[in-house]
Amino acid sequence: MGAASGVKRTRVGYCGGTKPYPTYRKVCSDKEWSDWAEAVQVDYDASEISYSDLVALFFKSHEPGMCGGKRQYMSAIFTHTPEQMAVAGEVFAVEKEKRKGRLGTAVETATDFYSAELCDTMSTQ
Repeated sequence: MGAASGVKRTRVGYCGGTKPYPTYRKVCSDKEWSDWAEAVQVDYDASEISYSDLVALFFKSHEPGMCGGKRQYMSAIFTHTPEQMAVAGEVFAVEKEKRKGRLGTAVETATDFYSAELCDTMSTQ
C-alpha cells in the first residue's frame, strides 16, 4: 500500500486490543493480550486517494481471511469515524459478493494503535 498514490506513510503495529503497550512477545504468548491484532496504519492524503479506493486496495493487496484462527493474524479494517465504517462496510459488501460470500475480514472500530518494536518492523522489510 505504501507505493499507492496518496499514501503518505505506513507503520506496522497493533490495533484492536484493550491493554496498553502491546509487544510481539506479549501478543504471541499471553492470553491476556490475545485481543490485539497485528496491523498496518496508513496515513493518506484524501485529496489524492479516497477512503473507498484505499479500502479496495486493501482487498487487492492481501488474501482476506487467512488468519490461522488467531486474532493476532486476522484480516481486519479498523475504522476511525462513522463515515469510514460506512464506506468500509460498502466496499466489504461488494468484495464479499465477488467472493461468493467467502470473506473472513472484520470491520471494527479502531482502538489505540501502537507501533511495533524495531525488531518487528525490520522483519517486514
